[in-house]
Amino acid sequence: MTLTASENLQEYMVLYAECVSFLHQEAELMDNAQLFQWLDGLTPDIDYRIPQEVA
Repeated sequence: MTLTASENLQEYMVLYAECVSFLHQEAELMDNAQLFQWLDGLTPDIDYRIPQEVA
């Protein structure tokens, strides 16, 4: 099935809106120091590293 330019744009706009919504939700959790809720949103198969300064 070939999509028209208008259909492609509509699909892109839906995906874009979902991404923006996710980023806003993530930022709100971080801004409010809701770190455990933020961690719950991460996928379990990532390796998340935070740099730490060594004194």
